[in-house]
Amino acid sequence: MGADEAPLRRRVESRAAGPALRVKRVQGHPGIWEITWAPRATFHYGEEIRPGAAAVRAAGLATDALERTGNLSLSVLTGLIRSTAVDLLRALGASGEQARQAVRTAPR
Repeated sequence: MGADEAPLRRRVESRAAGPALRVKRVQGHPGIWEITWAPRATFHYGEEIRPGAAAVRAAGLATDALERTGNLSLSVLTGLIRSTAVDLLRALGASGEQARQAVRTAPR
């Protein structure tokens, strides 16, 4: 584990992230982690290469999962992820329309 991952590991090991939350490395993919609570998600821990890219990607993956399952709980979670992505893009300087368009056209 690199020095930049130590704070994440300490937080997870101390259960400060919540008792139902599990975080582990994805085998064969350095720097990629899996986070499990009810559904599963993966993330890359470290600095973003392009600001906002991770938020747009998360929105695209959540939308894809929703379209494949139609699960009501996933519908709520997808809405939260997409909304958060728009908020993050706006905080990075995108206009409201630019942020919404980026989320609508996110790769899946």
